[in-house]
Amino acid sequence: MISHQSIQRRIRNYSRMGLITLVILLTLGLMTKAYWQRHQSVEKVEVQLLATTNSQAKRILGTLILPEERAALPMILDRIQRQEKLSAISVHQFGSVQGTLHTDCKPMGKHDFVCSGAFDDEVKTQSVLRHGGKTYGVIEKRKSLPNQAWLNMADPQVWLLILGALGLGATMLLALKFMQKELEQKSIKESLGEMSKQVAHDLRSPLSLLKVVAAQSDHPMTDTEKRLARQAIKRLEQITESLLRQPELSARFDSDKLAQMIEALVAEKSYQHQHLRFIFDNQITDNIKLNSKSDETERALSNLLDNAAEAIESDQGSVRVSLYADRGNALIDILDTGVGLTDTTTSSKKKGNAMGVRSAKRQVQGLNYESISGIGTATRIRLA
Repeated sequence: MISHQSIQRRIRNYSRMGLITLVILLTLGLMTKAYWQRHQSVEKVEVQLLATTNSQAKRILGTLILPEERAALPMILDRIQRQEKLSAISVHQFGSVQGTLHTDCKPMGKHDFVCSGAFDDEVKTQSVLRHGGKTYGVIEKRKSLPNQAWLNMADPQVWLLILGALGLGATMLLALKFMQKELEQKSIKESLGEMSKQVAHDLRSPLSLLKVVAAQSDHPMTDTEKRLARQAIKRLEQITESLLRQPELSARFDSDKLAQMIEALVAEKSYQHQHLRFIFDNQITDNIKLNSKSDETERALSNLLDNAAEAIESDQGSVRVSLYADRGNALIDILDTGVGLTDTTTSSKKKGNAMGVRSAKRQVQGLNYESISGIGTATRIRLA
C-alpha cells in the first residue's frame, strides 16, 4: 500500500527531475539557436566580402600583371578597406595557393575560401587571383564583427522556443498533479480494502467465540459461558468504536491490566479450542506503566493466539503465553507447537493466511517471531 508521504515524496522527486530536464532542454535549445544566429551573421558578412572581392579582383589583378600599375596597389587596398570598414586587407603576390591559404579555410566556390568560425571575433575570407591559367596571388580580407548579445531576443523563434518550454513545463505539472490524484485515490482504495480485511479478521475471533457458546444452547449457560459471551460482545463493541474515533484517543494501560487481558484471552481461546492446551505464565511482580494502546494490544494478541491455535493441526498441542519484565518493558512470548510460518504474509497452516501476524505488526510495535516449519512458532512482543 502506498502511503501519503510516499506519494508526496515521489511527486517531489518527479517534479525535481522534470524541472532539471526542462532547464537542460531549454538551455540546449537556446544555445543551439544562439549558435545558428551567430553562424548566419558570420555567413552573411562572408558572402558580402566575397561578392565585393569578385568585383574588385580585376582591378587588383591588373596591378599584379602590369608592372607600371603595381604602385597603385596600396592606394586601391586602402580605399577598399575604408569603404568596407575592414580591419585588414592584403594581397599575397605570386604565392602558391597551398602556401598562402590557412589550413582551416573552407572553400566557398572555385576560387574563394572562408577562414572564420561561428564564434570568432572577426570574419576572414581569401580569394585566389587567376588569369590565363596562372595564379598571381591571393586577396585576404578581415572584418571585425560588432559586439552583440549572444542571443537575439527580437527573434520570434527564440520566444517560440521559450514559450514552448513553458508550455511543456505547465503540461508536465498538470500531468504530475493528475498522477498525484490517481495515486492518492489508489492509496485510499487500498487503505479501505486493507481496513475491511482487518476489521473482518478482527471480528472473526469474538464471533467464533459467540458461535461456540451458542452451540451449547441445549443447556443453561454456565457462569463461564456468560462471562466469555460478555467478553466477546465487549470486544465487538471495541472494534466498532475504534472505527469511529481517532486512534490517539485509545486508552493506555499498565502491566497489571495487561496480565488480566492475557488471562481473559487465554481462557477465551481455551474454551474456543478445547482440544488444545493454553498456558499463561505471568512473571511480572511490579506494575509497569505502558504507552501501548489497550484495545489494539488486545486485538493483536487475540489474532496471534488464533493464529497459533489454527497452526496446530493435530488434536493435541499447546500454546504457551509468558509475560515478564525487561528493563522497564513488558515482554510477551507466545510459543505454539504448530506447523510454522514461512514469512509474515504466508503460513504453512491449512486455515488462514497469517493475516493475524501482519495485522499485529501494524497494531503493536516491537513484534518479532521465529518459526521452524513442522515444529512451531515463537512470537515476541515488546511493549514499552
